[in-house]
Amino acid sequence: MGFMNMITNVLNDNLNISLEYFVLICLFLSSFVIFAYDFKVGLIWTFLTNTMAFTLMYAYNYNWGIFLSTALISLVLLALTFYVTLKSSRQGSII
Repeated sequence: MGFMNMITNVLNDNLNISLEYFVLICLFLSSFVIFAYDFKVGLIWTFLTNTMAFTLMYAYNYNWGIFLSTALISLVLLALTFYVTLKSSRQGSII
C-alpha cells in the first residue's frame, strides 16, 4: 500500500472526508493567514498553492478539477486587483 493510499484511507475512515477536500481546506486556511497580512500577497499565495496542488493531484490521478478552478479564480481576482491598482495610480508619478 502506498503512502497516498494510506493517507486517503485514514481520512476516509476517521474524518469521512476525501483527500482533495482536506488539502483544499488546509490551503485555504494557510491563505487566510497570508490574507491577514496583505490581500495581494494572499492572492498570489492562493494561486501558487492551488497550482501546485493541481499539479500533484493531476500527477496522482486524483480529483484535480477543484484545484484548477480555484487557481483560475484566484488568477482572475489577482488580475482584477492589479488592474484596479494600475488604473488608480497616476501616470508618471514617482511616489
